Amino acid sequence: MAFRSRRELVTESWSAHAEALLSLAEKAYPSLDGTAIDALVNVQLLQSIEDPQLQYLVRRAMPTTVAESVRELTVQQTLQSSLRRPSAVASAEEWGSPASIMDPVVSSEPGALTEIESRLDNIEQSIRQLRQLVISNGTENVMAVNARRRMRNEPRERLRRRLQCWKCQGYGHLARRCPSYSGNAGGPSTGTERMAWNN
Repeated sequence: MAFRSRRELVTESWSAHAEALLSLAEKAYPSLDGTAIDALVNVQLLQSIEDPQLQYLVRRAMPTTVAESVRELTVQQTLQSSLRRPSAVASAEEWGSPASIMDPVVSSEPGALTEIESRLDNIEQSIRQLRQLVISNGTENVMAVNARRRMRNEPRERLRRRLQCWKCQGYGHLARRCPSYSGNAGGPSTGTERMAWNN
């Protein structure tokens, strides 16, 4: 099944991946309601995270909806990428022995302090960008998922409104549930019902 085996593509954002999973889930399980589809997609989205550290961090936040998962994935991935930049993290060779990591003085070189300050500035800038990203894009992700949920429920309502009763010529119900027919109390009639569609 394509829904269960779908992984995030390299060029795909987490919100696009969630949309693709949502579309596949709707096709695979057309009879489920929006809440059940959202729960299925949320579980599959969390399972599709290939980086174990990222998966742990997102699961630790305990997102309950697809929108929360996408938001948390975006936040954690941005934090990880900012901390993994060469300018933000020093390699083991730069720091030297494990004992030197614990020393308050990192190095006796004159440029070491300015390098550390520039790394801290880069981390602070990444955090500011991350906050802006969450503020600006967080609501868009939630709105996109909620809009899909509304679109999924609308066709059923339109179908229900198109039904026409042949007994009273009213719309929205069939003859077996006709409110104006007095013989309705005994349940469905003997099978003489017809369904007329309002086209």
